[in-house]
Amino acid sequence: MKKLFTLLAFVLASSLVLQAQTGYYMISHTYAPGNPGGLNQDAEFPVGGGIAPGWATILTGSNVAPTYSPNQTIPFTFNFNGSPVTEYKAGSSGVITFSTSSTAQPAHSSTTFPAADIPDNSVAIMGLQGTQANDNIVTKTFGTAPNRQHWIQYSSYSIAAGASCWTYWAVVLEEGTNKIYIVDQRYANCSTQFGIGVKIDATTSVGPSGTVPPLAGTDAGGATNHYYEFIPGVQPALGAKLASSTMPSFVYLNAPSTVAGRILNLGATAITSGSLHYNVNGGAAVTQALTGLNVAGGTMYNFSHGTPLTLTTAGSYTLRMWMSNINGAGVNTDTLTVTISAISSVITDLVVFEHFTNASCGPCAAQNPGLEAVMNNNKLKATSVKYHVSWPGVDPMYSFNTTDPTARVNYYGVTGVPAVRLGANASMSPSQVTQVAIDNYANNMPAAFTYAVNTRIENNVLRVDGSVIRNIGINASDLRLHIILTEDPINFTTAPGTNGEKDFPSVVRKLIPNQNGTDIGNGEISTPFDYSYNLPPSFIQDRLFVVVFVQANAAKVAYKGAKIKVGSSLASSVKNNALVSGSFEVYPNPVTSDAIINLNLVRNSEVTVDIMNIAGQKVHSSNLGELLAGPHSHTLDMSNLAAGMYYIQTSMNDQIEIKRIVKQ
Repeated sequence: MKKLFTLLAFVLASSLVLQAQTGYYMISHTYAPGNPGGLNQDAEFPVGGGIAPGWATILTGSNVAPTYSPNQTIPFTFNFNGSPVTEYKAGSSGVITFSTSSTAQPAHSSTTFPAADIPDNSVAIMGLQGTQANDNIVTKTFGTAPNRQHWIQYSSYSIAAGASCWTYWAVVLEEGTNKIYIVDQRYANCSTQFGIGVKIDATTSVGPSGTVPPLAGTDAGGATNHYYEFIPGVQPALGAKLASSTMPSFVYLNAPSTVAGRILNLGATAITSGSLHYNVNGGAAVTQALTGLNVAGGTMYNFSHGTPLTLTTAGSYTLRMWMSNINGAGVNTDTLTVTISAISSVITDLVVFEHFTNASCGPCAAQNPGLEAVMNNNKLKATSVKYHVSWPGVDPMYSFNTTDPTARVNYYGVTGVPAVRLGANASMSPSQVTQVAIDNYANNMPAAFTYAVNTRIENNVLRVDGSVIRNIGINASDLRLHIILTEDPINFTTAPGTNGEKDFPSVVRKLIPNQNGTDIGNGEISTPFDYSYNLPPSFIQDRLFVVVFVQANAAKVAYKGAKIKVGSSLASSVKNNALVSGSFEVYPNPVTSDAIINLNLVRNSEVTVDIMNIAGQKVHSSNLGELLAGPHSHTLDMSNLAAGMYYIQTSMNDQIEIKRIVKQ
């Protein structure tokens, strides 16, 4: 029996030795922002200046010469290069080493990795220097056993090349997987590039080829972070993951939408073929064969499924995407799951924000994600159009159309990016477009015009025709209708500029017919329009939208507009006359049971009041007959309607007004 136990112990010990993985390979996660694993939700702020509770300082600043922290205990079992380590120390020049007896440390000025003076068994972020008083190295452990992460963060650190720059980087040790992450967290005023990686010994190291720029920008939230993953062992020959979806969170009813995203090759061998799949709400898979690929290891492939997704009923859907049979070897990816909502292909009564940006603008990369987040939460209230301008650097979207963005820059007198304009109503930065601001403009800007817009593509020619008429009194005689063709989104595999952005929503492709818009005078008489535009082959046609709004040219006052998926039509029954019958208000909003419609008629009018759901389907209609000029009140019983967003459409003779209401 004793021999049996001895043999068993030997087998188990041998098994453990075989499982210890030496060496590392790296996967760069610079395609989609966020922290590894999502455990760390803390914002990045300096010590004594807003840092979240629980962070412990292990090395303070003002280190003129490179200095190490005291040895630190790793709070869980961790292997480095296949061998257990229990301690590390962190240096003010960006080195975190498990060789705790070593005194070697590179100079602050070094940005080359791997430098000879980096100790063996180390992780490095070269280019940092802890010479300023506020330069602190802090640590915190996130999660619960056996899935914890230990973060070692360079908090508000200086860089070797410029005292005016501050930056945040972190090295993360992960329990269970023995993975190491280097996280690019935050920076400002930094033009320095950094040398990063894992050094095992004088001949073995793993990291990006050359130096890398900081990508995270000035935002303190983890949603703008990027990271590099160092995985123990040998990189498999074949492997891939669905890295991200480039589909919008909203799609439009009865309009085909391309199922698209990015596949990251995790293997050492190039991906040449496979099968791409998606399904909706767990239904049957829609499959497409992929051939003729050449996706090198560690690189991205932008996929677009050949069968578009078309939803016919408003609501929320679960979309799953995956790839199988990579290179015919039966290797599959993980499943990427996203939630999308289907809404009407025409949205009216929208506040239209004009956003000026550039693909090489660092502050743009920092602020644009926040703007898009709030815009995506308010698609029924507001939209934005993006003018890509000429400065501060390269931007292929500006290069495609230099005339229209430049004209709007000059019209508003924009002198820097990022910038947002709402006619004469507001001049702001993207970070100032908050929920409160959108609610304010949505509630107070008048929906002063009724639009009829038809859009279609025939033989790669876009046709936009229709009419516009004013429906409330306006003291302006120089009104212009602006018709804006946007592509939403435009995606790149690698950043086309220098700020790291790869995904660009609502890009202005063409002002139709030109930057001056269509002169509609004072708007009292319905103005027809009919324009065509030859679509370049580079445009993805099922990502095209037309945004319309009216603006008083001299005063720059903007009025609410509409967004139409190309191929859809915004119908209107407004006749060619100047008669305005009245206006109405609806309250309370949100409503639980009865909604009160207050009418103010300026002439005798035939009045009907309809309730429509988000898909544009009529769910209730009230014919009030002919009412005399003056105030009137009508009660709508909404108690039997499901909770959600509805439209109240009031017809007063030939005038139509629509307002939104939320049923709780």
